[in-house]
Amino acid sequence: IAMLKIYRKEHDVDRLAPFKVFLNGMELCTMANGETKDYNLKAGTYKFKVTGGGFHSKELEVELFDDEIIQLVFYPAYKDNKMDKFMYKNVFGGEAIYLEVDKDFYL
Repeated sequence: IAMLKIYRKEHDVDRLAPFKVFLNGMELCTMANGETKDYNLKAGTYKFKVTGGGFHSKELEVELFDDEIIQLVFYPAYKDNKMDKFMYKNVFGGEAIYLEVDKDFYL
Protein backbone atom coordinates (compact mmCIF):
# COMPACT_ATOMS: atom_id res chain seq x y z
CA ILE A 1 0.00 0.00 0.00
CA ALA A 2 1.23 3.50 -0.89
CA MET A 3 0.06 6.85 0.46
CA LEU A 4 -1.06 9.57 -1.91
CA LYS A 5 -1.37 13.09 -0.55
CA ILE A 6 -3.19 15.64 -2.73
CA TYR A 7 -2.76 19.33 -1.97
CA ARG A 8 -4.56 22.26 -3.58
CA LYS A 9 -2.20 25.15 -2.93
CA GLU A 10 -3.72 28.24 -1.37
CA HIS A 11 -4.23 30.66 -4.28
CA ASP A 12 -6.23 33.88 -4.80
CA VAL A 13 -7.31 32.92 -8.34
CA ASP A 14 -10.68 31.12 -8.44
CA ARG A 15 -10.32 30.53 -4.70
CA LEU A 16 -14.04 29.85 -4.26
CA ALA A 17 -14.30 27.50 -7.26
CA PRO A 18 -14.30 23.79 -6.43
CA PHE A 19 -11.59 21.83 -8.25
CA LYS A 20 -12.16 18.16 -9.11
CA VAL A 21 -9.42 15.53 -9.06
CA PHE A 22 -9.75 12.57 -11.43
CA LEU A 23 -8.02 9.22 -10.99
CA ASN A 24 -7.85 7.05 -14.12
CA GLY A 25 -10.71 9.05 -15.66
CA MET A 26 -13.04 8.75 -12.64
CA GLU A 27 -13.77 11.57 -10.19
CA LEU A 28 -11.84 10.95 -6.98
CA CYS A 29 -12.71 14.09 -5.00
CA THR A 30 -13.58 17.78 -5.00
CA MET A 31 -11.16 20.11 -3.23
CA ALA A 32 -11.47 23.60 -1.82
CA ASN A 33 -8.70 26.21 -1.78
CA GLY A 34 -5.83 25.14 0.51
CA GLU A 35 -7.32 21.69 1.18
CA THR A 36 -5.29 18.48 1.57
CA LYS A 37 -6.59 14.92 1.22
CA ASP A 38 -4.85 11.58 1.82
CA TYR A 39 -5.54 8.25 0.13
CA ASN A 40 -4.08 4.77 0.50
CA LEU A 41 -3.67 3.12 -2.90
CA LYS A 42 -2.32 -0.19 -4.09
CA ALA A 43 1.07 -0.04 -5.81
CA GLY A 44 0.67 0.62 -9.52
CA THR A 45 0.51 3.27 -12.22
CA TYR A 46 -2.22 5.90 -12.02
CA LYS A 47 -3.30 8.81 -14.21
CA PHE A 48 -4.41 12.06 -12.58
CA LYS A 49 -6.11 15.15 -13.97
CA VAL A 50 -7.62 18.23 -12.31
CA THR A 51 -10.45 20.45 -13.54
CA GLY A 52 -11.81 23.67 -12.08
CA GLY A 53 -12.71 27.26 -12.90
CA GLY A 54 -13.44 26.21 -16.47
CA PHE A 55 -9.87 24.92 -16.98
CA HIS A 56 -7.96 21.64 -16.69
CA SER A 57 -4.48 20.27 -16.10
CA LYS A 58 -2.41 17.96 -18.27
CA GLU A 59 -2.89 14.31 -17.44
CA LEU A 60 -0.12 13.23 -15.08
CA GLU A 61 0.97 9.60 -14.85
CA VAL A 62 2.38 8.54 -11.48
CA GLU A 63 3.82 5.19 -10.47
CA LEU A 64 3.27 4.30 -6.83
CA PHE A 65 5.31 1.69 -4.97
CA ASP A 66 4.51 -0.09 -1.71
CA ASP A 67 5.33 1.93 1.43
CA GLU A 68 5.89 5.08 -0.66
CA ILE A 69 4.40 8.50 0.05
CA ILE A 70 3.80 10.86 -2.87
CA GLN A 71 2.27 14.32 -2.77
CA LEU A 72 0.52 15.81 -5.79
CA VAL A 73 0.22 19.59 -5.79
CA PHE A 74 -2.02 21.66 -8.03
CA TYR A 75 -2.93 25.32 -8.50
CA PRO A 76 -4.16 27.68 -11.25
CA ALA A 77 -1.53 28.87 -13.74
CA TYR A 78 -3.61 31.84 -14.88
CA LYS A 79 -4.33 35.27 -13.41
CA ASP A 80 -7.83 36.22 -12.34
CA ASN A 81 -8.56 38.66 -15.17
CA LYS A 82 -10.65 38.34 -18.32
CA MET A 83 -7.77 38.70 -20.79
CA ASP A 84 -5.60 36.05 -19.12
CA LYS A 85 -8.52 33.63 -18.84
CA PHE A 86 -9.42 34.27 -22.50
CA MET A 87 -5.82 33.54 -23.59
CA TYR A 88 -5.60 30.30 -21.59
CA LYS A 89 -8.99 29.14 -22.84
CA ASN A 90 -8.58 30.02 -26.52
CA VAL A 91 -4.83 29.85 -27.16
CA PHE A 92 -3.81 27.08 -24.73
CA GLY A 93 -7.01 25.04 -25.05
CA GLY A 94 -7.99 25.44 -21.40
CA GLU A 95 -4.87 23.76 -20.02
CA ALA A 96 -4.28 26.22 -17.20
CA ILE A 97 -3.82 24.23 -13.99
CA TYR A 98 -0.39 23.12 -12.83
CA LEU A 99 -0.37 19.55 -11.53
CA GLU A 100 2.93 18.09 -10.36
CA VAL A 101 4.56 15.69 -7.95
CA ASP A 102 5.99 17.70 -5.06
CA LYS A 103 9.68 16.78 -5.11
CA ASP A 104 10.33 18.56 -1.80
CA PHE A 105 7.91 16.45 0.20
CA TYR A 106 9.51 13.97 2.56
CA LEU A 107 8.23 12.30 5.70
